[in-house]
Amino acid sequence: MNQVTTVRVLKSIDFGYKEHNDCRTLTVKQVAGLQPQDYVGKIQAKVVWLQDGSKTVNVYGKPLELKESHVADHTGKIRLSLWAEIIGQVEQEKSYVLENLAVREEGELYLTTTKTTTIRVSEEVLVPESVAMLRLEELDAKKYPMSGPLRGFCLIVNNFDFSSAKRSNRTGTDMDAGSLRRVFTWLGFQVEVVQDATSAKMLSSMEKLASRDHSGMDCVACVVLSHGLEGGVYGVDGGVVLLEKLKWYVNGEQCRSLIGKPKLFFIQACQGTEEEKAVLVPADGPVNPEVHAQTDGPSSPGVHTQTDGPSSSGGIRSDVASAIVSIPITADFLTSMSTTPSHVAVRHTKNGAWFIQSLCQNLVHMVPRNKDLLSILTEVNNDVSKKSDPNSSMRQMPQPIHTLRKSVFFPVPEELPPSL
Repeated sequence: MNQVTTVRVLKSIDFGYKEHNDCRTLTVKQVAGLQPQDYVGKIQAKVVWLQDGSKTVNVYGKPLELKESHVADHTGKIRLSLWAEIIGQVEQEKSYVLENLAVREEGELYLTTTKTTTIRVSEEVLVPESVAMLRLEELDAKKYPMSGPLRGFCLIVNNFDFSSAKRSNRTGTDMDAGSLRRVFTWLGFQVEVVQDATSAKMLSSMEKLASRDHSGMDCVACVVLSHGLEGGVYGVDGGVVLLEKLKWYVNGEQCRSLIGKPKLFFIQACQGTEEEKAVLVPADGPVNPEVHAQTDGPSSPGVHTQTDGPSSSGGIRSDVASAIVSIPITADFLTSMSTTPSHVAVRHTKNGAWFIQSLCQNLVHMVPRNKDLLSILTEVNNDVSKKSDPNSSMRQMPQPIHTLRKSVFFPVPEELPPSL
């Protein structure tokens, strides 16, 4: 049985949902037709599965107890996340009327209690056996296992000094490396940072990573911070390393202890010399302006922005050149690119790269809320797409490419998130 951590319930925490006056009793099937962030005034259902233990999750810096369950009626079954004092009021195989629930989405819709949720025992809800049957192995099959003593090894290649290659130094990259180290350590990774790697050093570092025993690990991660070109990244000596070559070292044939496990790559580098252009869309939230940015690609104009590519002039730098990019064909790979093909990637000279800083911030914000990695990267896309450099029209659009077969959910760390 999992360890249950008892915490003091803080009534003042706002879960982001307001009390409402919808008194309809919905069926599970009707709930399935709602949208995320909708409200459910009332539902009557039977608890057909209740998690053995619970865990403590930090919500806005406050610890709250969370326990998962599944409830069902004659129309279907749905996941229900139980928070705080509601947990002690629920038993498996009993029927309840629950009021003031909220709808969320993690691959599929589910329900969550809120600070205004009420619950009372009801007459038994009859549930067909075909609906009530819960195969835990089917649920687990949708997620990569994350139960090892360590999450995995995380290699960070931080290339700053390109003076020997007669390219601009990547000012601000140390801020990214520091943020990444803190966040991935918090997530349970064993982090190694390789500073100012030549092309040969990058390859040998990947070879060393692949030679390790990953049998007790859940996944592996590699982050490259460098100048780049379409399909590749630069070593500090100016040599080009193709991304497919980096990934080759940890594919199922070369590293058998990683077979079936997620292989996560995050690349902060330009993929070309073109600047991403902006189009007008209806605003669905605040736009985040950026000041003093740089890009990781070549020939980008600006004052305090750089791009990660060759031959940057002025304050703008970029990371770029031309090579063939291919979509990964090996299973269980995720390659999260800071920008789309042919375009530059922006790096702030003081605060770090738009993409990397957004990645770190959203991991810290969304992992405790049980969001899967692709959902987190979608939020990174949204976040970075709103950023702009006041000294130019330059924009940026990250691009995750994957052959993942399941969802990646990082376990919620017991420690408080790092400060960024």
